[in-house]
Formats: sequence, structure tokens, C-alpha cells
Amino acid sequence: MVFRALREIAPGEELCVNYIDLLATRDERRGVLQQHFGFTCICSVCTSEGECLAESDRRRATLRRLYDEAATCLNEPTLGMRKIKIALRLLKEEDLVHYEASFSFDAFQFCVMVSDFAKAKQWVRKAWEASCVTSGPSSPAARTFKMYWANPRTHRFSGKLPRMVLSSPD
Repeated sequence: MVFRALREIAPGEELCVNYIDLLATRDERRGVLQQHFGFTCICSVCTSEGECLAESDRRRATLRRLYDEAATCLNEPTLGMRKIKIALRLLKEEDLVHYEASFSFDAFQFCVMVSDFAKAKQWVRKAWEASCVTSGPSSPAARTFKMYWANPRTHRFSGKLPRMVLSSPD
């Protein structure tokens, strides 16, 4: 097995690897890990109990729903943006960096559709930054985001809906 580090790793620092769907409940995640990889995760999220665990499972279930719903809002960019803002807040509460690039890129696409290119650039930059953290700056996703950051008008959804101004990342 080969690991390529995206940054310096301190001696003794724990390395975390994403094996499974991070939006699954704790019990679902543990079941998959045990069945397919033969271990039980003991990270701080998976070892939480009681109300903390219930809240985490609820947030992740909501994130999964929002992830699916964002794609259905193509003709309703303001609704899509509201869902994305909620999702990004929940990702922050769960301390999950995965999916941030995807949600941010969805927001970029909503902005491009309504020709809000200034906000589109802000959103695709956020997607690029998140992608650099999770996959590295030379990953295919990061390179795509960087290309759209330079010229959002090249996206195939550009100008597909009437002009409007959408929200920027916080």
C-alpha cells in the first residue's frame, strides 16, 4: 500500500482513511467496516454515545438527503442554494471536509446557470480549496475547479436560466 501525503505529517500523528460512506449512520458505518475490513472504528464520532450519537446520525441523514435533493433543484437555484448552505453548516458541525467540494460545486453551477459569475467564482474557489484538502491540488476535480475558477462562463450550464443574484459562501 502506498500513501502520498498532501502536507507534512508530524511523527505520531494519526492518519485517517475514508473507507465508506461518511453520511451513513454510525451503526451502518460500523457494520460495513466490520464486514468488509474486519475492524471496528474507534474514532471520536463512532465512539460517541447517547444524544451526541443521535444528533450526529440525524445530521448525517440530513446531509445525505440534501446531497440527493440538491441535484433536483436545477430549475430552482434559490432553493438549491438554501439546501447547500444548510448542508455546509451541517458538514462543519460534523467536522467533515468530504462533500464540501461537491456541495460548493453545486452552488457554483446554480450561480453559472443564472449568470451570477462573480458568486460562481467564489463558490468554485471554495470547491477547489476543499478538493485540495481531500484529494490534492493536482487531482482531476481540483484541476477542473481551477479551470472554472479562471473562466466560469465556459461551463455548459452558463446562462441557462434568467439572470439573478445568488448568495456567496460565508
